[in-house]
Amino acid sequence: MTSSYFVQWLTQHKRYTTVYLLGEGGMGQVFHATDPDLSRELAVKVLLDDVRDEASRARFHNEMKALTRIGSHPGVVQFYSKESTPRGDDVMVMAFIDGGTLAHAIKDRARTGRGFSVNEVVYYLKPIASALDYMHHELHPGWVHRDVKPANILLRKRPGSLPPAVLTDFGISIQEGQSRLTRIGHIVGTEKYLAPENNGRAYGDDDLSARADDYALALIAFEMLTLHHLKDTMPRSEWIGERRLPDLTSAAFADFLAPETARVASHVQKVLDKALDGVPMRRYATAQEFISALDKAASSTSSPAALPRQHVPTPEAQSQPRPEARVTPPSQPEQQSPLPRISQQQQQLWPEPSRPTEHSRPTGFFTPANPISSTEHIDPSTPVTPAVPSGSRIPDKKDNTNALFIAATVVVIFLIFLVTWAVVA
Repeated sequence: MTSSYFVQWLTQHKRYTTVYLLGEGGMGQVFHATDPDLSRELAVKVLLDDVRDEASRARFHNEMKALTRIGSHPGVVQFYSKESTPRGDDVMVMAFIDGGTLAHAIKDRARTGRGFSVNEVVYYLKPIASALDYMHHELHPGWVHRDVKPANILLRKRPGSLPPAVLTDFGISIQEGQSRLTRIGHIVGTEKYLAPENNGRAYGDDDLSARADDYALALIAFEMLTLHHLKDTMPRSEWIGERRLPDLTSAAFADFLAPETARVASHVQKVLDKALDGVPMRRYATAQEFISALDKAASSTSSPAALPRQHVPTPEAQSQPRPEARVTPPSQPEQQSPLPRISQQQQQLWPEPSRPTEHSRPTGFFTPANPISSTEHIDPSTPVTPAVPSGSRIPDKKDNTNALFIAATVVVIFLIFLVTWAVVA
């Protein structure tokens, strides 16, 4: 058995500690190990005993070559070294990512019955999009992953300033101009995440293969939002033919979309329609362009950006008169909140995506007038009358100016009369 021999080799020869099996796939096993000298956790991958044929070894070496070529991109799992056991096993040593896979996270979310918010989808897929664009457009020659799916995206429990997700499993990735390691027309990858051009049909250009990676990323976004594979929403004849994206605003998805997603469903629909177009050249040019469009869709409503598990009433609901209040009995907790309750552990696994300040203002926020920042021109010679508080009255001041003026006028007229009378007499 590979496990017992390999664990013994890791503990005795490499002197690693806390060695245990993390998982097993069709080709190999992945072990957790701790390097006490460097105080870091590792993921160590080895081929299974019964799959050491030439093709399997070629894919194993191809993955190490791809990771070496990609280097230390933050959206890709970090590759440390290549090792060999005394009996000739090829060993791949990588960084250990402690949060499990996105596939497991989607299953956990499915138990609550509500999909990810658009903000969460952007948060977790943004580093994956960055990694794909780097592979496709910045490396020369470029690389195409060809198996982008939730099971190949690893999550961090507490990412901090690091990306919350990284891309892994590059066994069937190809380099531009490289032999595809598969027969022409043979389906490569996982069927539920294949682009229509990879169903053995006409398209075969490397650039279109890169767009197939981007298509798979959009399929993952659809799955996170709706908790459904797109393939499961249509007959197989349609999946291998002309695929049509279902209407997210329909009643079929009402119970699955997060409330904040439902409010912008029409905007998200337009983004997914473009990202999942059957013609590759009509899709977004890059994966990050798709994520940016999703991010814009999340803020395309006038309502504030809602927290993933916190209900925020829409402005319309706040402006309308409230009906007579009714007290919900304690025996009906499901009516107290439109969102399911989650455990504290899930909250730690899913940190809130940071949003710009202008999108997190409470409903009804307004900016008070600030005379300092007013654009109206004020003449310095203009007298300013201070405001008088309501309920108070300033006593009127007596003004004798008019009385003096009248008296003076009377005196002047009287004097003129006397002078005129004296002259006439």
